[in-house]
Amino acid sequence: MGLADALVGGVDQVLAGGAVSDLQQMSVAAESASRNGIPAGLASVGVARETGLARDSGSRGAVALIGGAAGLVSRRGLAFARRPAPNVTVLPSGLEVATVYAPTGTAALTLSIRAGSRFEDAGTSGLSHMVEHMLFRHRHTAALDQGGLYAGATGREDVTLSLACQPQDLPELVRLLGKVWRAPDFAGLARERSVVEHEIREDYDGSGRLVDPFDLLSARHFKDHPLGQPIAGTVIGVRRFKVADVSRWFSSYGGMANARISVAGPVDDHDKIAALVGASFFGCSPGARRVPLPAPPPSGPVLQIVPGSEPLCDLLVSFRTDGMLDPDRLALQQLAMLLDGGAITSRLRRRLGSEKGLAYSMETGIEELSDCGTFTLAAKVRPATLPAALREVRAQLEGLRDVAPSQEELDGAIRRTAFDRLRGYDSAQILAAEHGPDSLYRQRPTTDEVVAGLREMTPNAIVEAARKLFKPSGLVIVATQVPGARIGAQLEQEARAFAR
Repeated sequence: MGLADALVGGVDQVLAGGAVSDLQQMSVAAESASRNGIPAGLASVGVARETGLARDSGSRGAVALIGGAAGLVSRRGLAFARRPAPNVTVLPSGLEVATVYAPTGTAALTLSIRAGSRFEDAGTSGLSHMVEHMLFRHRHTAALDQGGLYAGATGREDVTLSLACQPQDLPELVRLLGKVWRAPDFAGLARERSVVEHEIREDYDGSGRLVDPFDLLSARHFKDHPLGQPIAGTVIGVRRFKVADVSRWFSSYGGMANARISVAGPVDDHDKIAALVGASFFGCSPGARRVPLPAPPPSGPVLQIVPGSEPLCDLLVSFRTDGMLDPDRLALQQLAMLLDGGAITSRLRRRLGSEKGLAYSMETGIEELSDCGTFTLAAKVRPATLPAALREVRAQLEGLRDVAPSQEELDGAIRRTAFDRLRGYDSAQILAAEHGPDSLYRQRPTTDEVVAGLREMTPNAIVEAARKLFKPSGLVIVATQVPGARIGAQLEQEARAFAR
């Protein structure tokens, strides 16, 4: 029996045991600790009861402290926190409103729309990002910012405004956000163009050459498709934007049927929140739900070398995935955990860092879009060690492709997955994002679905996922700040070994 079975068995026993009154009593202590800044995971494990759309007052806050003293979890002392399921209402305007209860000290909200660089062409590249800036700079921004943390972000498939605040301030901030949406103010466009131009120039060197490694990576993965464009656009393109362009964009993408609002934290009355949102955004255009262009096929193998003379180089090794549609999503997440996962004992950190001294900063990231995505390993390395670092990355990937990890190593990845989910339950902002922008196209898997997948997860499943992923057709390698032809030639030699 693997660790996933042991952990899940303990959780299921608690949730199926029927001791609701005991759970409720323990939840009071957990909620009090959380609101006083004491993470529940420090001394015990929190398990939140997951429900459907209807949530009664008895189940909404149940958090069971089932640490080692209770003896209900595996001897390793971990369990999967049951992330609370969201309540979702679709208002008559088409606006989706999701709420998720969590006994956190703060509340959080996200307002997301289906837009971003994927919906743009060469003439409108960067327009979504510009509109996000203009919405963020609205005359009500000061009040929104003073009420908590107010932020804006543009991605490839979403534009999101987010808030974090004290729970009692949430109603007023929702009403203010509704005012921003009902009456957007684009009069300051000329000034904001200058701000965005500064932001764009951070990704270019002194000669005007794009050097941001992740923008280069997207350009190589997706070529002429909109997904290959920089999210912020180009300086020349941004200078052309006029108020009419921004207004036309908002009319096309800012409709309620194209939007989703997610609220997380100690919000126990979904209907009340949905009514508040409906009243605050009343009168906004319904619009229509926007659908992105299909993703292009993989275009690898590709090696992109960017010359330079900085003391550190960016090395990215990336593969295409099927994003949210990928049947191996959970296995890929465990594969990423095995390679990095933030643990110094993970394969890449151990080999490239502590054992060989080839890199200090490294990470493995999965970008999941609605129908495609990327699995990327990134490291900061010295120019002289670039070829050796790329060779070692290939060795680690081939190792997982050819030889199954031990059950103990896989258990370690599962333990880190359990911790990440528990940590997310401690944060209203993470929960709001999970059920907001991260669920614009497809609802994220529930804890039960994740647990069911981990029950079936085996070392051989990791090998199968690695064999599907690590194919030359989906491979893109980017190396920036490469100092000369000799190292460039060595990189080409190592890259060819990937394609065999």
